[in-house]
Amino acid sequence: MIVAPPRLFAEPNPTIPAIVYEEVPDTVITLTLSPTVSEYLSAVAASTAISLESLGEVPVRNVNVVVFGSHELPNVGAPPFPAAGKTGTTSENEDTWFVGYTPLLSTAVWVGFSQKPIPVQRMTVNGHYWKNVFGASIAGPTWKRFMVEALNGAPNPDFSAPDQKLVFGEKVPVPSVVGRSEADAKKILTDAGYTISGTTLKNKAGETVPPLRFSFTTGNALREATGEVVQNELAPLGIQVTITPIKSLGGTLSSGDFDMIIFAWVGSPFLAGAFNQWGSTGGSDYNHYSNPQVDDILTQVKTTLDYNKVYDLLNQADTLMAADASVLPLFQKPVFLAVSNKFVNIRNNANSSGPAYNIQDWGLKAAA
Repeated sequence: MIVAPPRLFAEPNPTIPAIVYEEVPDTVITLTLSPTVSEYLSAVAASTAISLESLGEVPVRNVNVVVFGSHELPNVGAPPFPAAGKTGTTSENEDTWFVGYTPLLSTAVWVGFSQKPIPVQRMTVNGHYWKNVFGASIAGPTWKRFMVEALNGAPNPDFSAPDQKLVFGEKVPVPSVVGRSEADAKKILTDAGYTISGTTLKNKAGETVPPLRFSFTTGNALREATGEVVQNELAPLGIQVTITPIKSLGGTLSSGDFDMIIFAWVGSPFLAGAFNQWGSTGGSDYNHYSNPQVDDILTQVKTTLDYNKVYDLLNQADTLMAADASVLPLFQKPVFLAVSNKFVNIRNNANSSGPAYNIQDWGLKAAA
């Protein structure tokens, strides 16, 4: 077990050392709390802690719910103070851990055999039989038990949200040239103070606009070809594009580590879910699109039962989002269906239901 103030993991030369506890004899987990922990707590400023969950656009007040209620430790329950953390498990369960922190204290709990890697599988620990041990099995609850005791009587500050520039960098708006001819697009850029010198685009300060990464899933030839089209189309404007393959689409989207990214989004027949994709606090608003008018409209969609009204509201939102050009719908990927002419009413549906959306209407073709 490693205990340290949060800034230990952020500063190259910390002035406060970590404490290491190694107390796991005969598979009996023992917690030993050093009195020096309380001394360290008084030396740590709460402002040094930044919530990892807030970096993922999760409201700071919901950190405990996300980590301890439904995601990382669903069966442990939240400690009585703001906290965040992450489980870890190796492929064969040889090593499991939970690394968590509060604004005052960081602690890592590891479970495994110190002599050599041994899968922690089909074992009894403290009278409980485990088929497989994961980070949330022993390390997570142990972390909570230790932290509750270590922070007993300590101040209870909340996490401070990080500066948005720290999270997303400095955003520099570039005029939209969507749907314009090359000449019109160049004029829009130059009228806004940009200059195009050969294949280089410079901003108002005379600085070269850095290349944009076009990210696509490794091995997807169609998306890679789309990136090449985008690269060729933007080159005359002096905008350089680097085509970047990625291994984890979900991980890249969630982290926001992209400039441009191509992926498929198959809509659902449940239209109330539109806020999740396009609302400023939606869980799938990966490019952090934000328009208060769109938020208001999509909030109405969630509580409107009249589908005609819902269609009207969504069309209003579409008009606003198309003008903002936050996302560019490029193409609908075709679906090929091969069906015997003996059957009728089989056809594709572009939403997530797919061809089986009307399975109740499928049947044999009537005799002539």
